[in-house]
Amino acid sequence: MGTQLDSHPTDKGLSPLQLAIRSHDTFAVATAYRDLGVSTFPVKTDGSKEPAFAGWREYAERLPTLDELKRWHSRPNRHGIGVAGGVASGNLAVFDFETWAAFIHWGGSLAAVDREHLARCPVIGTPGGGAHVYVRLVEPMKGCKLARTVAGETLIEIRGCQHYVVAPGSPPVCHPLRRSYRLLRPGWLDGEPFEPMPLDVWHGLTVLAAELNEYSRPAAREVVGDRPASAATGDRPGDDFNQRIQWGDILTPHGWKVYRSTAGATYWCRPGKSPAGVSASTGFCRGLSGRDLLYVFSTSAAPFDAETCYSRFAAYALLNHHGDFKAATRALGVAGYGRPLPRIRFSGKAVCQ
Repeated sequence: MGTQLDSHPTDKGLSPLQLAIRSHDTFAVATAYRDLGVSTFPVKTDGSKEPAFAGWREYAERLPTLDELKRWHSRPNRHGIGVAGGVASGNLAVFDFETWAAFIHWGGSLAAVDREHLARCPVIGTPGGGAHVYVRLVEPMKGCKLARTVAGETLIEIRGCQHYVVAPGSPPVCHPLRRSYRLLRPGWLDGEPFEPMPLDVWHGLTVLAAELNEYSRPAAREVVGDRPASAATGDRPGDDFNQRIQWGDILTPHGWKVYRSTAGATYWCRPGKSPAGVSASTGFCRGLSGRDLLYVFSTSAAPFDAETCYSRFAAYALLNHHGDFKAATRALGVAGYGRPLPRIRFSGKAVCQ
């Protein structure tokens, strides 16, 4: 990938989907997607990018019928076209890059084997200057946020099961900028044969995307169990535990495994995930205390919540004491963590220093 998109010239000219997009006929476009096994539903043409009706998730489970397509697109450009991720679209997951720079940076980090597996994946230019990469997998994947900007805004995310993207062939008025989604590389949307991406390759690509995270200090509301270090608070069991224990000592006994380590972070796979993949990271996000935190990507990593950071003590309490921080503190105190503040006598009263 890198600075230029790989191309796949064909002697057959434009594909049915490309011809339909050129015709500006949304019924023809939606039909072409259906012929490719991609499930679509109508989206509004008011710049909101929202589905035209609340029941769109039905089409994450099945393809629309031709009669439904005719009804939705009976008038040209009445609706835009949303593509559903997941099972109905052939286990479709979409890398959503908010900026072209992030897409190029990610592309530049790919190994030769990564490029081979991505060579037949469609690439779409988004109206806001970003990119979508359509990937069909051997099994469906849930969506998650992989990287954020310094300001905490989404930079890279996965749009998977129960998610959708607005697709090329939609009228420009579907987007608030009134610009079109552009099919930059058709890939398997040309209808020619391709192989679904293996999950180990997929998860490796998500790690490379996660390494582009710029967000080093999550908002306080997203952090559990971390606080600024202060000499006045003493050495409580939880504080002492945060300083002394390693992440592997907390996570490994509960079935978490290291997926990959880099110079700046360690990526973890939650228990029961098969094949292995990225569920959380340690080493990158840091709290107000200055210590690194566990940042959870997965929505299936109970008892942790997705897109939330945890201190070592908070992770220990959740995994071993069902989130009862008082019970966790007592247990750590018995185990030898922490010490009370020294107490001195002054004017007949006990004073903490």
